[in-house]
Amino acid sequence: MLSANLSPARFTTTFFSMVMIAAFGLTARAQGSSDLSKTPYMDDWTHHHMVFSNPGTKEDAVRKGKLANWLRVTSDTRYQIQQGKRSHSDRQVVADRGRGDDYYRDAHDDRHKGKGHGGTTAPGIVKDWSVPIGSSASASLVLTIGTPSASTISSSSTLTLDGITFDAGAPTPETATIVFSFTRPATASAVTIGSIVYTFSTATISSAPASGCTVYSATFGTGATSLYQAITNTGTQGGTNYMCASGYTANAAVTATHTGGSSTINLTGVTAGPTGFTLSTSGTTNLTTNSTAGTWGVTSGTANPPTFAYLTGATTYVSSATLATNLATAINANTTTSGDLSAAANGSSLTLTANAGSAGNSITAAVANFTAVAVPGTGTFSGGITATVQPNTAPAKWGASLTTADCTNDFVVYPTGQPGAAGGANIIAYNKMYTTGCSGTVPSVYWAYNTGTGTTVTTSPIISPDGTKVAFIQSNGTNASLVIVKWASAPADSLTSPETLGTSNNIATCSAPCMTVTSLSSDDTYSSPYYDLITDSIYVGDDSGSLEKFTGVFYGTAVTTIAPVALGHTYALASPVYDPTSGCVFVGDIQGYLYKANSGWAGTVCTSTTFSTKATSAILGNGSANAGIFDGVLLDSTAQTVYAFVTASAVINKTGTCASGNNCVVEFPTSFAAAASPSYVQPLGAGALNYNLYDGTFDNVYYSSTDGTGNLYSVGPNNINTAAGLLRIPVSTGGVLGAPVTAVSGLTTTSGSRTPWPSPVTEFCNGTCGSDGTKTTNGTDYVFFSVYRGAITGGPSNCTNSSGNGCIYSYNITTPAAPVLGGGHNYTAPPNPGCWATGAIVIDNSATLTGASQIYFVNLNGAAAGGPNGLTSSACTTGSGVTLYAIQATQSNP
Repeated sequence: MLSANLSPARFTTTFFSMVMIAAFGLTARAQGSSDLSKTPYMDDWTHHHMVFSNPGTKEDAVRKGKLANWLRVTSDTRYQIQQGKRSHSDRQVVADRGRGDDYYRDAHDDRHKGKGHGGTTAPGIVKDWSVPIGSSASASLVLTIGTPSASTISSSSTLTLDGITFDAGAPTPETATIVFSFTRPATASAVTIGSIVYTFSTATISSAPASGCTVYSATFGTGATSLYQAITNTGTQGGTNYMCASGYTANAAVTATHTGGSSTINLTGVTAGPTGFTLSTSGTTNLTTNSTAGTWGVTSGTANPPTFAYLTGATTYVSSATLATNLATAINANTTTSGDLSAAANGSSLTLTANAGSAGNSITAAVANFTAVAVPGTGTFSGGITATVQPNTAPAKWGASLTTADCTNDFVVYPTGQPGAAGGANIIAYNKMYTTGCSGTVPSVYWAYNTGTGTTVTTSPIISPDGTKVAFIQSNGTNASLVIVKWASAPADSLTSPETLGTSNNIATCSAPCMTVTSLSSDDTYSSPYYDLITDSIYVGDDSGSLEKFTGVFYGTAVTTIAPVALGHTYALASPVYDPTSGCVFVGDIQGYLYKANSGWAGTVCTSTTFSTKATSAILGNGSANAGIFDGVLLDSTAQTVYAFVTASAVINKTGTCASGNNCVVEFPTSFAAAASPSYVQPLGAGALNYNLYDGTFDNVYYSSTDGTGNLYSVGPNNINTAAGLLRIPVSTGGVLGAPVTAVSGLTTTSGSRTPWPSPVTEFCNGTCGSDGTKTTNGTDYVFFSVYRGAITGGPSNCTNSSGNGCIYSYNITTPAAPVLGGGHNYTAPPNPGCWATGAIVIDNSATLTGASQIYFVNLNGAAAGGPNGLTSSACTTGSGVTLYAIQATQSNP
């Protein structure tokens, strides 16, 4: 373990680096490899963003006048770990490369049935694990239904729920129509309405009948007009109109309407209810009648406005249980409210449950003129939580050795994506991860903590180099904090029974488990913390556009906050990446600016010893929210180049074209000046607002090169109804980006409304990795990523392109021009139009123990990606009532 007494200020950069190397037992491969058996390692999000192409030999560096840079690169711990992973014999990849996917699938199925893959001599069976880490809970509200009566409910009573007003279903009368045909009613034919008989006559009328009315019907038109006049007792009696018996005033059973010249009379009963009035005809086929019975009120969620019944008679009210049932029926049938919540009657209560986690906490219920329903408190739903993480969130893996799997000391940390609570961990770690060789439950909870009630961890955690501490950002949706945890093994902990940690001002001396919590100056939606080992500092971006710095984070006696640097705009920042060679910090924002800031570390080309802004690029996005940079840059510290992946860009023309609306990869030198344009730009297919693009990755050819040549991989295009492919961007001498080539097409299909929703792409070369400059000659080079509805022709049979499914792919890119599918696995995703299926991927250690050469990621399992401030993308389908899973899967068949 690094001594807490080592103060970075006492050493030059190079000397301090050497101290750290000694602490880790690491020596640069370029300087000659040492024994790696006791070398600890980390794999977290930072190791896939700070990368190193081959710095060459010391002699080459001296000849080129770049010895200082060479020393910085080769003494960097991340470089040491990167080279250690690529510099020894093949790790065991569990799936047999000589077998087809049916073998992988069968072995996977047998494992879940508790069987071996009988009769085979394969080098291993497909082994992985999946454990729940975070659960969503629905907001709810219970309404108490009292006894309906004349004093508690009426036709003016309303229930307003989720902005929709439901009206008490007032009683309705019978309605009817009488329609005359084009032939006049015959003499002596009749229609009866209520108790009155109306008899038709084709001759003029000169005397009143003994009862009822006589109606003139020389034509169908005059028949309709005369009948209407008779019903309403209007117009002049006698002659060519009508004449009624003495004492008749009007038909008391109905009201009638008629438009002059029309052949239709509309009738409405005077008394409401289903009994209605009599309507019949006799002796004529020259008119038709049609009636609709009245009601004591209806329950209809689709009426405008929606209604619920409350009567069974003129003065008879439904029971409280029936009223609850009627309300539930209307709410569940309404197309607006049913999308957000459901209702269930339970005797004389009505339980309303939101469909979407914490978003349901904003739903309200209110009544008016309706004392039969009691609404608790302010009528606001409560109790809803959403377990979710950002789409580029990665777990963090620590191993005690680069070559040996350790069941006790190796561990992986996952954010749970759920609010911390006495009954819910917001951060959790597992050990005993290796299926063969580890006893007991695989995996086992190493520790589980609630580090802040109501706070969630939705971005990537990091682990201290010695593995004793963990750092992450937590937020309650308004304020964010940097948390440093000194953990202690606690097998009794669990996801639902975590330890609630107390805070300390001195992480070095507090007794584990303990933590320090340091507030950010603003909330943090997208940014994960980045650790600089040289100065024991953490950098993180916030939502106000400021870069924040904290020192003494892992090995100091107290975490010190350095005044944040406002980078020039107020847009939320992605994750920063610190470059130990230039001494600069690089970070993008969600509207497309790329920033370079002085780290404040003296002796580097970012020469200022003040933590401050150095340069800001020209805007790379189109100036709209959700059209910019959402991920940490790829930074090659050897080549001193920065690559940013831009969502829905502006028009960028610089040695390549990226038209407006396309996703793009842009390249800058680390020395870029203010308002600089990229050195190189290449399009990655059509993009769109809210379809965030995350980082691609370089291949082993690039990592092995000394002249910046190789390939950069991404997935695109990333917009609605477009099939995604694996794109390969050639990188030629000096880091020149070539036009993208579709390495694999048809990763997704276009039928139906969907987008690929690709995760970040992760590369890992398994074995003693070498290159001839065009392909990997030693080792096996893989890329890993997930997409929504992935089902490539000839691809893994356990992936499907139906709604609600995602696929994680493994591709062997040892020969870049001819990628080979390693395998795939289906994971639940939200239904169309979908959302991200998984988070980002980290890689296991290099042990040959079966089950130890794996990948790790979060399966969103149908939850929509996001954070405490809501969904990452408004284009996502809202997830509901789901549980996130921590996944370990094989490299060749994830």
